[in-house]
Amino acid sequence: MRAVARLIPHLLTASRVAAAALLLVVPGRHARLGLLLWAALSDFLDGHLARRFRCQSAAGAGFDLAADGLFFLASFFAFWRDGTLPSVWFALILAASLPQLAAQGVILLRPKRRVGTLGQWWDKLLGGYSYACVIGLGLGLDATLLAAVQVALECAANGLDLWLTVRPPRGGRPA
Repeated sequence: MRAVARLIPHLLTASRVAAAALLLVVPGRHARLGLLLWAALSDFLDGHLARRFRCQSAAGAGFDLAADGLFFLASFFAFWRDGTLPSVWFALILAASLPQLAAQGVILLRPKRRVGTLGQWWDKLLGGYSYACVIGLGLGLDATLLAAVQVALECAANGLDLWLTVRPPRGGRPA
């Protein structure tokens, strides 16, 4: 039973990958709201349950980041495709997201190096806003305002991730 319980966080993360694929075929922003809400809930629950069942791992954290990135890119693409998100904002979100995803990949490749609470806090803030942004798009809120804040947060995350990636670890020795 315990082994099955330890699979639940991974299945929740995998459900976001499935939700990303469904976003590409479900028509209309209102029809996507259920998928958007499910993704937000599953993102909260997978980390909570991984800690509770004591099955956190670097691979699981990497899978979670990849699932989030794929889900957000699919969400923004779907809203761009149906005309909800203007092309210029989609391009800016895409341009701002890619360096941040690359920096997170570099950070994950160094499992012995702790990113620290600042990076963890910022990732929670950015992830929370990204869900708020795509849900707001689904509700028909002002796409320009939502996208402008998303781009600003992504750019700030790029700077923070770059700093966390290149800074020397505590003690001054390279990782």
